[in-house]
This record gives sequence, C-alpha cells and structure tokens, in this order.
Amino acid sequence: PPPPPSSMPRRPSSNVAEPTDEPNPRRYLPRRAASRGVTYASSPDSSEGSPVRQPKGRSKGNAGRGADFTYDPSSPYSSPFRRPVRQLFHELDRRPARKHARQPDSYTPTLSIPCTKTLEEYHDGPLTSAAISHSGLVLATSSRDKTARLYSLSTDSFLYELKGHNGTVRSVAFSPDDRLLVTSSDDGNAELWDTESFKNVQTLGKPAAKGHSRWVNSASFSFDGKRIVTGSPVDKTAKIWDVADGRCIATFTAGEGVFDARFAPNGETFVTASRSGVAEIWEARAKGASVRKLSHGEWVRAACFSPDGAMVATVSEDGCTKFWDVGLGECEKELEGHEGCVFDVDFSWVSTAGKDETAKVWSFETGKLVDTLSGHGGQVFSAKFSADGSMLSTASFGRSAKVWNTKELKCGAQ
Repeated sequence: PPPPPSSMPRRPSSNVAEPTDEPNPRRYLPRRAASRGVTYASSPDSSEGSPVRQPKGRSKGNAGRGADFTYDPSSPYSSPFRRPVRQLFHELDRRPARKHARQPDSYTPTLSIPCTKTLEEYHDGPLTSAAISHSGLVLATSSRDKTARLYSLSTDSFLYELKGHNGTVRSVAFSPDDRLLVTSSDDGNAELWDTESFKNVQTLGKPAAKGHSRWVNSASFSFDGKRIVTGSPVDKTAKIWDVADGRCIATFTAGEGVFDARFAPNGETFVTASRSGVAEIWEARAKGASVRKLSHGEWVRAACFSPDGAMVATVSEDGCTKFWDVGLGECEKELEGHEGCVFDVDFSWVSTAGKDETAKVWSFETGKLVDTLSGHGGQVFSAKFSADGSMLSTASFGRSAKVWNTKELKCGAQ
C-alpha cells in the first residue's frame, strides 16, 4: 500500500515559492483590486496574515463586494472601483475653491462702491441673471422658479412677473430702445416680451426644428436691436434670430457647448464662450468656421467685447479673467482675484461675478481691483453695468438682487 500523504516526500519545483512566515497580503485581494495596486496591512496579532482594513473612505459603488481599500476621497480616480456618476459629481461640486497663496498689492480695493438697492428673497428660487434697462429705470431679473420679474428703480416698486417658460430662466436682456425684453430658458426657447404691456410677442424656437433642442443659456440683442444671438450648452450651437419675424437666420456649431454669446458693437461679429475651454469669434453674416479662437484652458463661462470692439474679455472655471486682442488673438492681460469659478464678465470698467459669493470691479487700464462687492448670500451668477456705466446689477444663488452706484467710476477713479 502507498505510504500515508504526510510521509510522502515533496518534489521540489522552481515555480512554487518556499513557504515563509511572512504573510502575502495580495493573495487575499480580488484580482481586479490587486491589479490596481490596492495595498493592505497585515495584523501583527494574526498568524494567518489576514488583511486588516485601512480605509480612508468607502465607495457606495463597492457596497457588498467585500473588498476593503484605501483611497483619497478628494480624487475621483483613486478608488479601485468606479463610483456612481451622481456621487462623483457630488464630490467634484464640493471641491474647495481655488486658493491664491498671495494677492498682489494691485488687488487691494481702491474705492468703496455703495449698494443702493437690495431685493432679498425676491424670487421663489435662486436668481440666475439681472439687467438694468438702458434708461436706468427698470431692473429685470431671472430665476430658477421659471419666471422673470421687472422692478421699477424710479418708484421703488414691483412691476410685473413674466410667466411662460417651462424651465429655469437663465438670462434677461433689454433691447437698445427698452421696448423689448428677451429671456432664455432650459425649455429650449427664447421669449420676447413687450415691456409696456408685459405680453409675450414672439417665441424664438418655434417650430422646434429651427430652435435649440433645450437649455438656452444666454440671449442678447445686437447693438442696433434688429437681431438676437442665443447659445446652448446642450445642442452645442449658437443661433442668430431676426427680431422682426422671429426667424432663425444662421446656426453655428461651437465647441462642446455654448454658455454665452454676445455681439460686437459693430454687429458684424459675435463671440461665444464654450465648455471646450475656448472662446470663439464669428462673422455674424457668414455660416463658416470661426475667425478667431481664444484658448482659455478650462470651461469658458462668459465672454464680451469692449465698448470699442478691440478687446474681448473672458472668464473661466480656473478663476481667471483674460483680455484678448481681437486682431491678434493674443492674451494681453490676466486678472486673478476670485477664489473659484468666475461666471460673468461685463465691460464699462470691468465687472466679474464669482463662485466665491462676490462680484468685483476692476480698472482695465491699470489692472487694479476697484472694489469687492459682497453680502450676496450665495454664488454670484451675474454682474452687469447699465448702459451709461452709472449702475451695476448683481444676481446671486442666495435669491437676492442688488444694485450698486458706480457713478464715481465715471469720474476717473483709479
């Protein structure tokens, strides 16, 4: 009979490691986790070398799989298993705002700009935009509550609530003669309103085949008031419309989605800000490619022309405001004053609105910070000057709209 198994000699093999007293943590890992370099520590009290958990966090997407792991929650790529998309975006949204180690002396405010009007909890939802009429008598605001509202600055009284959109109203803008107001919305339409009768006079986007698929993020008039340019980050297009009959004149495909689109003072060109990290300048009467691309790096949230049309200002997720020479396509100046994303920019002097719950006013000539406008109670999505530059309107996530007196800026404050 054969000898018992315990007494049988072992045949040496070069492919089998000699047994040691040191445990091998990788043998307890799932193959997928081991291939990604997940490390475990062994218990000093365990003779069998079972792995001991050392997690800094646990992924919901890994619940029930029985694998323990170590990863950095601040990084969306360090987990050995993919997390749900909703959780990933939640973590990205809670990233700390960009911190500047040191701000130059030029970022010290040089003037105090007074707030002349505050509308607290003005809408039933967060505000998305605000604009002052060219006459300086009316303030228009838009909100996530699917409405736009008009407020009289001359009589300090509420005028009217404009209802008609089926989604968040993203922007408001007055025509040069103040007779019309254009609003854009997540429902894919831009609406034209009569500012005297408060009635809807035109819907830009019907029939649907000619309009945006959904989410029109911006709408603004040309300086002669005859055309409107709209932009959508969903269907990745900018469209030009005829105000008289509401027909779509031209469609431009711009990058990975258009956050903002505005005309140049001459009306011959317009600029778009897109998610591809590029602002593009287009010929308004042509249907070809853009004539100039201004590379910002990260998502460009807004862009606008200077009053003489020679410069373009852009703001981005990286917290920077850049000024570009339109003819050369080169960055001439860069300002860093916000902590985190900058949502809006406007020229008279220069105003910016940021995720850090402030709006800032800058001198374009000197690059100095004039003042930081705070007290909004939430992210500031809009900061726009009146036509004559004597007032500035801001709108924030905190459901407040503010009007600031900037008359002293016109006196040459530096």
